[in-house]
Amino acid sequence: MKKLLLFSFILMLLSITFQGFSCTSEAGLNDTICGVEYTLNADTSGLSGMIGTWSSNFSNTSFADIYDPGTSINIPNTFSLPGGPIMGTFGDTGYVNIQLYWTVAGSSYTSTDTVTITFYQVPEAYAGPDDAVCGMTYTMEAEKSIGSSVGEWIMISGPSSIQPQYVDKFDPHTEVNVPMPGEYVFQWQESNAQNPINTCATYDNVTIYFLEIPNPAVCPDQIVCGPDAFLCQGNIGNGFWSFNPTILNPSDPYPSVHITYLSQTHTETYVWNELNSYAGLTCTGKDSCHISFLVEPVAFAGLDDSVTNTLIYDLEGAFSTIETEGSWQGAIGVNAPMFYDPSDPSTNVTVLNYGLHEFIWEERSIYDDSCSSVDTVKILFIEGLAISNELQNSKIKLLQNTPNPFTAITEISFLLHKPEHISLTIYDLFGKKIKVLIDDKMLQGEQKIELSGDKLKPGIYFYTLQTKTQNITRKICRCF
Repeated sequence: MKKLLLFSFILMLLSITFQGFSCTSEAGLNDTICGVEYTLNADTSGLSGMIGTWSSNFSNTSFADIYDPGTSINIPNTFSLPGGPIMGTFGDTGYVNIQLYWTVAGSSYTSTDTVTITFYQVPEAYAGPDDAVCGMTYTMEAEKSIGSSVGEWIMISGPSSIQPQYVDKFDPHTEVNVPMPGEYVFQWQESNAQNPINTCATYDNVTIYFLEIPNPAVCPDQIVCGPDAFLCQGNIGNGFWSFNPTILNPSDPYPSVHITYLSQTHTETYVWNELNSYAGLTCTGKDSCHISFLVEPVAFAGLDDSVTNTLIYDLEGAFSTIETEGSWQGAIGVNAPMFYDPSDPSTNVTVLNYGLHEFIWEERSIYDDSCSSVDTVKILFIEGLAISNELQNSKIKLLQNTPNPFTAITEISFLLHKPEHISLTIYDLFGKKIKVLIDDKMLQGEQKIELSGDKLKPGIYFYTLQTKTQNITRKICRCF
């Protein structure tokens, strides 16, 4: 009986011993995960009736159920220390190792096993805002979401199958150049470089519209005679000419222009702004042309006249501007006239026969011969009887005004060898009567009269002294 009791006691001890060895805790295998959630997998074999609990070395680990061997856990991206600042769970490394403890407790023993889970931070790819740009080049605006990430640009779609050119396709702020205008979709792929199998990656798309910058080509530079011109624009498009008071209609690709006052050769620059718009973005291309406005000559050959008993006449033409040159030629007459200096508007001319002779004065711009003007004067050469000394002494004399040119007031003097009725008249360059200074019988001797410039525009004028048998004309200049 004693032997039987001893054997039963030994079996009970062995049973307890074997039972203790089978109760060793198994927390599972070490693992890696992208993100902040993981499902644990502790081994519960032989733990029937036993109690197991999970714990961690990271106090901010959140367990769905600490008593569940297959519970899910979650770690925060950021957390706050008590009374302290906000901390980043992953720091600058992009990953964190969390140790998890699975503890099984019996009535007389405790067993704990450790499993290490490496959490890799998942990037949040951001390719930048959708945008539009003038031209074929754009600087991308992606941002890295974590310090340990790497990224790469790829084109998802575009109007051309030709791939764009990147300065550095791994740079989130790279410059990209596309082969043609249009809408392009780019993708920024960002991955956690610490993850050995590179599975922690996200991507984001951005749409960039490349708007072509217009390249207008206006007409070549022009030289025009006078104050008027027409602008032309080669590649017609939507646009306008830059503001210039001489343009009559800036939105017209072919506007007319007018210089209101032209006293000397003047060059204007006109800029055509061509527009290309898309989604609130306007791209402007510019081209310019230069127009030189030449002073248009207004030829004046003098007033028609007659002379007696002479084949020589002092012509009374005049230049209308300092930027011109001119020449005389004969138009009517049996024989060609002879000019002392054909380029001098007030030269003398000699004819070979009496009668009516017409002389042509052509005035030309010194910059362009085609910018010219012509005027004629008719002189009647009369063959008469010999003139006595007494008649010769009766001729009138018209002196040059002083001062000349003048601004405010000038004085005109003339000499009569006998009392007679005379007229003294002011004419403009076109022969239009401007003012009659005298129309009355005057005494013999020297006479003087003042001419005020108040009502005369700046320019060249002529004053003519006329009697029944004679007229004399001289040039006068009213200055600014």
